[in-house]
Amino acid sequence: MPEAASSQNGTGEQKKQRRKPPGNRGLELLGFGGGGGVALRLMGRPYTHVYNRYVGGNVFLKRSREEAALPGFAASKPLLPAPYWAGHEWTIDCYWRAWEIAFVNLRQPPAQSPLIANFIDTAFNDCTFLWDSCFMTMFGRYGARAFSFQRTLDNFYARQHWDGFICREIAIEDGEDRFERFDPASTGPNILPWA
Repeated sequence: MPEAASSQNGTGEQKKQRRKPPGNRGLELLGFGGGGGVALRLMGRPYTHVYNRYVGGNVFLKRSREEAALPGFAASKPLLPAPYWAGHEWTIDCYWRAWEIAFVNLRQPPAQSPLIANFIDTAFNDCTFLWDSCFMTMFGRYGARAFSFQRTLDNFYARQHWDGFICREIAIEDGEDRFERFDPASTGPNILPWA
């Protein structure tokens, strides 16, 4: 009996087989308990978050970094929808200015960043925001021939934690969360299906 308990606590043979799940620095998988539970340790302390087995199917955690150059507005303009509205040239000019602003705010993640995709930046601070990114992908659909605005969301999927948590604000430089998972404002309503 003591041997079984020892095995469930991650000692013995299982201790030799410790491994780190990809995408989470310092997280060790100690082993599986008899009741299907998972024993994890983060930075030497017990990890109390519930392991979500579906996260293992998240292909973005293993996806390599995109190295494509960013398109410019002038080169992309012929690929964007061109509206026509007689007598409303100022409205058409405003439309094109909105696209120009969007293309000026396209970014590549810095070399040291764990973000994996080129993205449209919210241009607010040094972070990328989940909600804003979702809304920008909605109008970005119309410009998909010029730039894959949808791939902005790949950066969030690539930073998913092993309990399923995806933070709503992630630092661009180092990919770190700006909110703790138990903060009521850390995620918000699920708007990813809209995007």
